[in-house]
Amino acid sequence: MPTPIAPIITNAGLAAAIAADGAGLDLAITHVQFGTSAYTLNTADGSPDYDRVALVAPKELHAISAGYVLPSAMMRIDVFAPAWTGSPNPYSVTEVGFWAGNPNAGGVLFALWAQATAFAQRNMLDYLATFKLQLVRVPYGSVTVVIDANLSHAAQLVAAHEAAANPHPQYLIPRHRQLYLGQQ
Repeated sequence: MPTPIAPIITNAGLAAAIAADGAGLDLAITHVQFGTSAYTLNTADGSPDYDRVALVAPKELHAISAGYVLPSAMMRIDVFAPAWTGSPNPYSVTEVGFWAGNPNAGGVLFALWAQATAFAQRNMLDYLATFKLQLVRVPYGSVTVVIDANLSHAAQLVAAHEAAANPHPQYLIPRHRQLYLGQQ
């Protein structure tokens, strides 16, 4: 079952959406970033968390593999995160940032979520996360989701499944299959 999160739209994200809307453009959400700084996000109006322009402890950055914005001003974002091989392994995701552009190339932190306890644990398993954000504080129709054309999480999951020696470790391998695979 998914864990619901309630990100806030940062002041920088709001300003970028208003500027894009004023120019007749959409603000393109392109990346999701996971971080490890365990703190409770202050969602009260005017809190300093609305002024954040980056995650406190960023860990991994991923392009969006699927997503859309509904007429009800609800945005859905899917992110495929391949197996984490970095250090430490595993680690707990306690921050999530939604970026308009790559943060390593001047992107804007559009929305932010954080909590003191883990949202997810990143380890050596592929991870597919789905997020839904209510687009409050921004002009209607000013935000869109840009999907990285080089990503297809379905194709990536199928490929990882097919490449695995034992893609279903929860099932017993029949004896004849063990012998075929050279397992004793």
